[in-house]
Amino acid sequence: MNNKLKIAFSMADPGGSGYYRMYLPAKHMQLRGLHDARCRHAMTFKELEKFDMFVLQRMHRPDMLEGVLDLKRRCGSVFVYELDDDVWSMIGDNPNREYWTSEVVGDLNNFIGAADAVVVSTEYLKQRVMEETGHNSIYVIPNYVEDVFFPVNDINRNRIRVGWAGGNTHAVDFRETGLSDALRSLKSRYKDRLEIVMFGWCPDELIGIVGYHPPVHPSEYLKKLHSLNLGIGLIPCADNLFNRSKSITKLLEYGIVSIPTIICSAHKPYINLSDDIRMLLFCQDGDWLEYLEILCMDVQGCSREDFGQKERLEDVRKNYLIEDHVYKIADTYQKIYEGAKR
Repeated sequence: MNNKLKIAFSMADPGGSGYYRMYLPAKHMQLRGLHDARCRHAMTFKELEKFDMFVLQRMHRPDMLEGVLDLKRRCGSVFVYELDDDVWSMIGDNPNREYWTSEVVGDLNNFIGAADAVVVSTEYLKQRVMEETGHNSIYVIPNYVEDVFFPVNDINRNRIRVGWAGGNTHAVDFRETGLSDALRSLKSRYKDRLEIVMFGWCPDELIGIVGYHPPVHPSEYLKKLHSLNLGIGLIPCADNLFNRSKSITKLLEYGIVSIPTIICSAHKPYINLSDDIRMLLFCQDGDWLEYLEILCMDVQGCSREDFGQKERLEDVRKNYLIEDHVYKIADTYQKIYEGAKR
């Protein structure tokens, strides 16, 4: 790239959002010499002065906005706001809802309005940001995963391992889609032949019948996920406005470590992976028990190769690796900078 930029990515936290949206793009742009991209948690305004462009997450306080505007005036920096959740549609059962009051959301709208550009993870979220803020410079940079090479786990035909990986913001998804009820029923039916694994968080209603694994740092996440040797990965996704803006990151995580997956069909219009029962099963709300039994029987009767995981893994590696898309990401930030400087 002829005109390399100095870009600062200031993560709101080092967790999933900061890792996929900030750390990975910065890491791979830096590795390939596309831009001088640096990423740290909560960088100070003094640190940001050194950069042509700075990207911020989840900032909204008016005093912070004053600092951002002062930085832009003094240094001529380009300011990009990064967002990967539809905070305007966050439902009451989401544990973060208490934080995103109408006043805080109003402050967020002001922060976004001051940005030279907004970067989001999905086309649907782009539309929502336009509707709520009127901003007309919004760019979609999807989430990608890094390529990893793990041996394909053997299937234990005598004991099925069904699992979930994620955080407590999905409590409503477990409850409203009927997944918690289905898992309890399935455990009662299969008893010791079924192991239910919860990685990162466990719904209250499933405590006592699952094996729990605490969260790990994102850099260790895929290694840990692979080590769980899940026969089936679960993605409950209630049909609501908030979830429609969600990216397919969890599908990619399951896919890159060769885990057969069931996802709620409410999410299907917003993703682009193939609907193949031996790779990815779309489940209607309330039908989790039926669909889980289908895959449980398949897991017991098939090898990983028969199950289509080679094709699923190849699909992720062909279409969703950060290593292949970092050039497009770098171009997007170049366009943002040039547009802001016109």
